[in-house]
Amino acid sequence: MWAFHQNGLFDSTIDRNPDSEAEELTTDVSSAKPVRVQVFSKWPTPGRVKTRLTQAILPELAARLQWSWLIHTYSLASSFDAEAELWLDEIGDSSVLFQLGIRKTRLQKGKDLGERMRRATESAFSEGCNSLIIGTDCPYMNSAYLEKARVLLGSNHVVLGPATDGGYTLIGLSAARPEIFSGIPWGTEKVLAATLQKLSAGGVRFSLLETLSDVDRPEDLQAFLQSSAASEVLEPDIYRELKQALGN
Repeated sequence: MWAFHQNGLFDSTIDRNPDSEAEELTTDVSSAKPVRVQVFSKWPTPGRVKTRLTQAILPELAARLQWSWLIHTYSLASSFDAEAELWLDEIGDSSVLFQLGIRKTRLQKGKDLGERMRRATESAFSEGCNSLIIGTDCPYMNSAYLEKARVLLGSNHVVLGPATDGGYTLIGLSAARPEIFSGIPWGTEKVLAATLQKLSAGGVRFSLLETLSDVDRPEDLQAFLQSSAASEVLEPDIYRELKQALGN
């Protein structure tokens, strides 16, 4: 059953097996496991990142933008979780990460995004933590959003942060759910719908946060630059260059 609450959260109350103690979740957040925030990103190499944005900006500027969002997102995660991790698809010059104060990095492993995320969640669970995976494509995300996810994980197996493009910007798990990482059409507008279908079919208790926008396309970037978040998230020189490149 779905319900819309005054705090702007959609909350599903689907129980896998309400008669089973094994499936019961505590509503006392203070007793919940700690949350491990895991930031997923590509290494910012020109021509490999933000490729759809290169229709409007040069690959070098797109890579600098990726660096900017990577640093911002990791900083956000670290302020929320002192043990936050950066999960990269490849690791270039590790000394750069050290200079940026990024101490805990992991290498993504797996044949697709689903397998890579599943492995990350297993790593968190093995250390006695819930898993909260976020990407670097959503500069609108803030600490309040992460806190809502943390609270909801106290009474749900899965929390999702929907994206306007049909994917999701955040996924949190309080228990292993490998089925939601397989058979998903990654990179399409059907990611969220396919994930919700699997959750509903399995009777998994889950909640949805409010929908946020990823910034993947030139029009997304244009809208972001016109928002108040842009000047808060971007360094002044990148902000200025992006506005010039897009004719603002």
